[in-house]
Amino acid sequence: MRVIAASNAEIVHYLAVFRRTFRYIAEAGDSEDRVAHVFGGELANVLHNMPGYLRRTEPDGWLDGRVTDFPAKMRASAPEPIATECARIFASDDDLNELGLTADLSNLDLAPPDRLHAYLGVFRDAFITLRGMRNYGGNDKFWLGVDAEWSNAVTELARITAWIARRLQDVPRHLVQWSVFDEQAFLSADCEPPSRIAGLFQQMMADLQGTG
Repeated sequence: MRVIAASNAEIVHYLAVFRRTFRYIAEAGDSEDRVAHVFGGELANVLHNMPGYLRRTEPDGWLDGRVTDFPAKMRASAPEPIATECARIFASDDDLNELGLTADLSNLDLAPPDRLHAYLGVFRDAFITLRGMRNYGGNDKFWLGVDAEWSNAVTELARITAWIARRLQDVPRHLVQWSVFDEQAFLSADCEPPSRIAGLFQQMMADLQGTG
């Protein structure tokens, strides 16, 4: 039996952050906004270790300061649209609405530890892939150097990352409404991943099937 050491409040907050991040990356993929594409990669890079921290068995010391400091870093240096979007993604004000939970958490129906552990592992793997978009920003101030690094191949990568994010964006909500989540329908859904990530996606689904 897996043990999730993080509190319910911590789990709820970061699942909401994950959902907002996946949705942002999915929506960016439908746009021509190159800065948004790269910012999605920055978000994934900052968050890629957080699922692992949430899965740790130690109750203390799991929170990564790099994650909690990121909104302030963007507020101090990034253009207003990025800073505002970053603050929205990491803020806790709308977490309950994001996940469809009531104010008293009376309808919180968290996935069993084994299943939560498995899906957090998939989020980690997804973020590691999604963060590839950050390589096309040029430097820490990615909003200044995006155009110089762009190509048709990068545009295709942005579409691929959007596909992954779109496939996963509702899963955080399902993990707190477990009894009504048709997991088998999700795992067996007939979807055609982009050929470039077909193997990766199939492995993610196999990992979830194997831990079911």
